[in-house]
Amino acid sequence: PANQFNFSERASQTFNNPYRERGIQTEPPPRANFTSNANQWEIYDAYMADLAKQEKAKEKKATTKKDDDKKRKTLQVESTTDDITRVDEAAKIMERMINQNTFDEISQDYKFWDDTSDEYRDQEGSLLPLWRFSYEPAKRLAVTSLSWSKYYYDLFATGHGSYDYLKPTRGLVLCYSLKNPSFPEYVFETDSGVMCLNFHKDYPYL
Repeated sequence: PANQFNFSERASQTFNNPYRERGIQTEPPPRANFTSNANQWEIYDAYMADLAKQEKAKEKKATTKKDDDKKRKTLQVESTTDDITRVDEAAKIMERMINQNTFDEISQDYKFWDDTSDEYRDQEGSLLPLWRFSYEPAKRLAVTSLSWSKYYYDLFATGHGSYDYLKPTRGLVLCYSLKNPSFPEYVFETDSGVMCLNFHKDYPYL
């Protein structure tokens, strides 16, 4: 019979997949240092201001019975706007960070993309479409003007109206930022169409 202790060792080697590293770089959000002291009289003043605000709200409710429904609506709007304004700045920063991660490849192409075939073209180049800005209420309006801000390099404004002067329509002024191409930063509605616009050279917020 065969020797049951006759042992032979066999080895095999498999292919190991190479390691790949992938990194994503985003612009850091702005930071600010804030310090304050919380003492007994500051806490007392805060409670007194809140109490005065609650008393004013009660006085508004007790004006008349006819305007009771209207007052309730206004109070609800004020409370909701107060809550929104508290998180408005933080939500805007969070939205920009999400958009930077979503459109990271487009941002990299915007900074570093270069077509090597342009070297063989005489005084001609190629364009790479990157962003597409759209706003639902402005779809039926024509883009009549565009202006880039000279102070905020990522901000530009567009004017919307109609070239059909026999049928005047409403107008819009939209301010877009390259940091958030999904929605305009500011929206201004006008009664008539906007035909031209420009940023003020001394006051960039105008």
